[in-house]
Amino acid sequence: MNEPATVIDDPYKNIPVADLYRLLRVEEERATEAAACKKGIIDELYRRYQAPLNEAYSRKGVPEGSVTLDIGDGLRLKADRKKAVKWDTAKLMDAMRTLPWDQAQQVFKITVAVPEKNYSSMASLNPDLYQAVTAARTTEVRPATIKIEEVE
Repeated sequence: MNEPATVIDDPYKNIPVADLYRLLRVEEERATEAAACKKGIIDELYRRYQAPLNEAYSRKGVPEGSVTLDIGDGLRLKADRKKAVKWDTAKLMDAMRTLPWDQAQQVFKITVAVPEKNYSSMASLNPDLYQAVTAARTTEVRPATIKIEEVE
């Protein structure tokens, strides 16, 4: 009978930091090369099958969603187009003003934010506005990102 595979909890636990650094650099380089290679392959497949994909979307009658092409050699090519919707904020605000606030909150996603650069300069430009905006501001500290590098 086959023995169950041994599970290693942390394969990096006993590796010295300098070796972890070298391993990380190698893996980052491999990931970068792999991403570039993958992009090149996808771009070439798109170039080759752009016309048949466009025809498939035309037959479907909508410009977005998924289509599948049988391309021979037991392979299928699946394409997925997502639609991107852009809204005219001024026109939405005009439409929103016609509704009571509780309805507007149900219909619209209402988000207002102040870029930090603007907030930082607001105190000296308009102290009253700064005070009002500060009352609406919440700051959260996110987990640290870790980067290791050589000292030069």
